[in-house]
Amino acid sequence: MVVCQATEEEEVNWGMGLTEKAEKGPTEWMEISTDFTDSCKELKLGELIHDKGFGLFEAMSAIEMMDPKMDAGMIGNQVNRQVLNFEQAIKVRTCYFHYHLLSTNCDVFKEKVFNSCLLVFGNALKVILSNIPADNGLGLLTCIWLRMSESALFSWQMSAVQEAQKLMVQAGDLLPCILASLPYGIQAQTDSSKGGADQPVMMGFEPLVNQRLLPPTFPRYAKIIRRDDMVEYFRALIERIKAVCELINLASFHSVLEFFIAFSEQSPCVLSRSLLQVTFLADNKKVFGTHLLQEMLRDALRAFVSPPVLSHKCSLYNHAQAREYVETFLSHAVRPFCSLIQIHGHNRARQRDKLGHVLEDFYTLQDEAEKVDAALHTMLIKQEPQRQHLAYIGTWVLYHNLRVMIQYILSGFELELYNVHEYHYIFWYLSELLYGWLISTLSRADAAQLAEEKLSEETQKGRSSKKSKKKKRARPLGKEIAMNQAYQSYCAGMYKAMVGFDLDGKVVKPTFELDGEQVRFEHRFAPFNSVITPPPVHYAQFKEMTNLAKYNPPLQAEDFYNSAGKHFQQTKLILDNMASPDPEINSLLKIVKTNYVVMKLLAGGHKKDSKVPPEFDFSAHKYFPIIKLV
Repeated sequence: MVVCQATEEEEVNWGMGLTEKAEKGPTEWMEISTDFTDSCKELKLGELIHDKGFGLFEAMSAIEMMDPKMDAGMIGNQVNRQVLNFEQAIKVRTCYFHYHLLSTNCDVFKEKVFNSCLLVFGNALKVILSNIPADNGLGLLTCIWLRMSESALFSWQMSAVQEAQKLMVQAGDLLPCILASLPYGIQAQTDSSKGGADQPVMMGFEPLVNQRLLPPTFPRYAKIIRRDDMVEYFRALIERIKAVCELINLASFHSVLEFFIAFSEQSPCVLSRSLLQVTFLADNKKVFGTHLLQEMLRDALRAFVSPPVLSHKCSLYNHAQAREYVETFLSHAVRPFCSLIQIHGHNRARQRDKLGHVLEDFYTLQDEAEKVDAALHTMLIKQEPQRQHLAYIGTWVLYHNLRVMIQYILSGFELELYNVHEYHYIFWYLSELLYGWLISTLSRADAAQLAEEKLSEETQKGRSSKKSKKKKRARPLGKEIAMNQAYQSYCAGMYKAMVGFDLDGKVVKPTFELDGEQVRFEHRFAPFNSVITPPPVHYAQFKEMTNLAKYNPPLQAEDFYNSAGKHFQQTKLILDNMASPDPEINSLLKIVKTNYVVMKLLAGGHKKDSKVPPEFDFSAHKYFPIIKLV
């Protein structure tokens, strides 16, 4: 082993090139092999060899796994290297330093090379801008550029969804070919030692691989579906992704929320739910990644209750203080409504838990809405004494609050959380409290919309001298009000039916040791304690309102069966009067017709002496069962 011995003259001329140094004279070399060997003898073999890919993290893992890399001697014995002679070593060293210096010197040009180009380009821009009028030229160009950028971005994102639709159509067309080719090629073989018939052994996959990882993971059961089932799964997945792409055609927030609820009721996979979330709220507060959710909420508020402050013909529309109130409220409303949308991206069980927590945010928002309404009303009566601004924004928040509460209770039927002996107070709470409040809220919003339309027509009539024909105004929220009236009537019928079953001894009640009906009642409606409007009903109030001892003469089971039958008949009449029935209406009609017949039979004394409890069939609807006598 040799090294170059630098002289004082070479240290002075260290910046000279290799060719110039070679011309000045031969380089002096010194032999250090003996010294190097003697020094190495003082070290152990493990201190000489170091694998470049073996860091601290690998060392800690190797200690636990007894990795062979910890034995440096084994690596040293495995190295089969060729010892270079003096000329080869000098050649390698010269080439390394020569090309290394070239690559280092190239880096300095990245800033200086383009300086002249940038200077010329900047001067050219100054010449061009000097020919544009200073008053509006630059501002006009800026506005045009921003508008083009926004249009390009929005069109790109919309075209991306359209492109996704085309790709999903192509993927769906390929599935029949894949299904037809399944009998060919390698076929799955069943190995009973690794899971049984539902675990076909395929090349390239081991179901128990997670148990051999470090650190070991929880032993999960990985079920491998058959290939024909896989094709069917992908067909359903493609249809769900196509449905997600239809989201861009919805303009209002209420329609978007209904879409999310309907999509979630199908219990889609986590991929479909995630795609739906990122399509609508790409940036958490921006709709489709371009529009603020705050603006969509403003349009939803205007469409639902038509508050005067959002009307162009109201004096508060251009009032600075009133606009500040509304903007502040809408900015605070973004978070709860974002959470409401994101809740429907969870599975059904987690949704119910999240709905209970989001009620706290809506309570805070409702309190703020009432304060904003009061402030706007004070400002409006000073400028327009004939108009009022009472409970407009609060009605909108209360509407969503009630819907969350109803959805929370109904999801318990889908998740099979309620026992039969709990049905009577569940349906009572829905019919007497929640649906009653919701119908009242919708009626108030409907009246506000009609009043705003009437005021607009009167203003238009005052400007025009022609007499306009009187038209019957259609109720904007008429269908939703009718549907909730049908739900309320059905729940009232179920409550009366459950009381009749209880009086006949057809309801099996468990023997309570550590809890009772009061404990269960308070547990079922515990999330509603954080809500002030509507006020929560406690168990003592429920028992007082449903006390049968106050009736004289005492009511019999047949009386409740007759009353339940009337409620089911009323539900049928409401649904029959609705135009363009949808699957929801058809399923409800089937349920109430059957329940009406059952109540008539029970009221006539059918199976009076039988103590066999009835069955409740949820096959026709997730929330509202069909009563069957056994």
